[in-house]
Amino acid sequence: MSLPTILAFHGSGSNSTIHTIQLARLTRFLKPHFDLESLTGTIESAAGPGILPFFEGCGPYYRWLPPTEALSASDARDTSLTNLHMGKDVVDMIKREVEKVKARGSTVVGVVGFSQGTRVVAGLLKAREVQGVLAAEGKGEGLERLGDIRFGISVCSSFPRLVSM
Repeated sequence: MSLPTILAFHGSGSNSTIHTIQLARLTRFLKPHFDLESLTGTIESAAGPGILPFFEGCGPYYRWLPPTEALSASDARDTSLTNLHMGKDVVDMIKREVEKVKARGSTVVGVVGFSQGTRVVAGLLKAREVQGVLAAEGKGEGLERLGDIRFGISVCSSFPRLVSM
């Protein structure tokens, strides 16, 4: 049986290869206990902060949200903004990855995100919480499960979370 899996979500203007390199020490530490898999965002973009010049030529670079998702400080107080939805392409990618992990006899138990990727992580954790509440109330039938996520790690978080339901 495979080790439990942690999915990793990079920041804006990066990709899974760069994020895998950035997570090398964490991966080495977790290797006896978990598989760590970095995913690539779905929207092509320019290189993000801190990517160049070190990762010059390592593109294309991607992000999870369109650039129009910029928020001001006053926007952060508007709770309706916390109900943004992940794009269908992001949710579909996560579902495909969860299925691949299941096919090799494992399960997704955790998520880790950096910068813009933390918005995906927070959305997945919230979705998992809501799914648990609905299941306990007998209303969870038909909900698509996004793995058996038990924990999340956010590094240099951004706001607001992306909610996927």
